[in-house]
Amino acid sequence: MLHSFKCNNCYSFGNIGKKNTISMVSRESFDIISTLQPLPRGGINLWPVASIYGSNASGKSKYIKAIENLFKNITNKGQSLIGERFLFDYDLVNEPIHSEIIFSLKKPKTEDKFNEFMYGYELFTDENGNVDKVDSEWLIMRELDSNEEAIIVFERKGNKVCFDESVSKNAKDILKPGDTTLILQLAGKVGINDEPFSSILLWCYKVLPTELFSEEHGKWQIDKVAERIQRDNKFKNHFMKIMKGIDGCIHDIKVIEEGGSYSINIVHKMQNPPPHGKATKEVSIFKESYGTQKIAGIINNILYALDDGGLLLIDELDIKLHSWVFRDIIAPFHNYERNKGGQIIFSAHSLATLNSNDIHIDEIYFTEKDEHGKSTIARLNKSHISPKELCSDVIDYGAIYLNGRFGALPNEIKI
Repeated sequence: MLHSFKCNNCYSFGNIGKKNTISMVSRESFDIISTLQPLPRGGINLWPVASIYGSNASGKSKYIKAIENLFKNITNKGQSLIGERFLFDYDLVNEPIHSEIIFSLKKPKTEDKFNEFMYGYELFTDENGNVDKVDSEWLIMRELDSNEEAIIVFERKGNKVCFDESVSKNAKDILKPGDTTLILQLAGKVGINDEPFSSILLWCYKVLPTELFSEEHGKWQIDKVAERIQRDNKFKNHFMKIMKGIDGCIHDIKVIEEGGSYSINIVHKMQNPPPHGKATKEVSIFKESYGTQKIAGIINNILYALDDGGLLLIDELDIKLHSWVFRDIIAPFHNYERNKGGQIIFSAHSLATLNSNDIHIDEIYFTEKDEHGKSTIARLNKSHISPKELCSDVIDYGAIYLNGRFGALPNEIKI
């Protein structure tokens, strides 16, 4: 499970120290009463949700994109590295892009022991944004709830790498002179099955970026759902139940296979079927409402995250969804009988879940851009909430946010 992610000098996030960090770790000192509880994980407590709010162009999408790109750089075997930098500060041209994650995985052959990892890299890009050098890369491991010292699995500077003695020779030999790629990516490319590489790569492949802004991305998501329906009847039944909850007029779904690709048709009951004619009407899912299409596209990844313990990244989760549907997507991540270790990081403008019943204060982040174009991201601090509000049965964070006490509001637009 993800513990934290930080980035500097990438996208709209300039080189401004440790501010640009998102943390899933519970702040134990907070005494806010809540029915929502974190998940114990080897002596620390982790939250399953991180929600990011802020005005348009404040950096919400760019932060999620930065997380996504780190995982793409690890899992896209043989592909060029992605490293778009902050563009609006000339002094940062010669500074590397810095990205780092901390996460924990179950220790092999144990049930209740966990290893915590810190992995990161620094990349240099050319003037066109192409990565031309891996400046540094590191992987550090420690056992949670243990007094043993952390192990530097490997530490890289340019093309010089120092591996820990316990790492296999296979891993030590994978980096060749002139390689402009990451050691973790190479480990996946050549199929190294030794620990900790195999466990780390397995978790990284479970990270699910869900892009729905373009018709092409939306269609791709739905095509993946259609393929899964075709081979997994249990999933089809679950999918049908959800779709009928969205639209009670849906009678059935059909998967159309053509030339190795799949698509979905929705079957509706006819209101007044013709004599001797069909009592149903079949239409492409792309004839349905955009909200119905969005649910159909994201449900596959939501279920994968919940069932397999994956990390789900969704930008603008609330777009085209009713507030209740938006809340229903978040709720199962807090249900640990249902959730098998999945986490979701999303951005939104809807304040439907911005209350203490639906989301914990530790799961709320705001992004804000300064006058120089640099964005920061920060977790909500209870110091901005009055003692009376803290004692309420339900804290309406959304109302307080709109009151201006959390900042991160848009400037007035005069039209």
